[in-house]
Amino acid sequence: MFERRCGDLEDVFYLSKIRFPEITKEMMAFEASKLWDEFIRQSLPLWEPVQAEYNTALCDGTFEDPLAHGAFGSVQDMPQIPRGRDITWTFDTPITVF
Repeated sequence: MFERRCGDLEDVFYLSKIRFPEITKEMMAFEASKLWDEFIRQSLPLWEPVQAEYNTALCDGTFEDPLAHGAFGSVQDMPQIPRGRDITWTFDTPITVF
């Protein structure tokens, strides 16, 4: 019963989803690759909102504030293509590349 409760707590706090499975020296590369694939499949729903909500806002602020204060030079010196356009951030991480 104690072990079952511990497992339930790990599930409630997503510890079972964000902890990468243990890879041993006896495993073949194929087995380790399958563990990695399963880890990504289980953890992606947890990390995707973080990237969309937190990382996007962080990158926007990190770019827009220095741009507004002239850190990149005059906006008139900016190439024509990005000038005045809304920049959308995308992320390539080991989890989203899957």
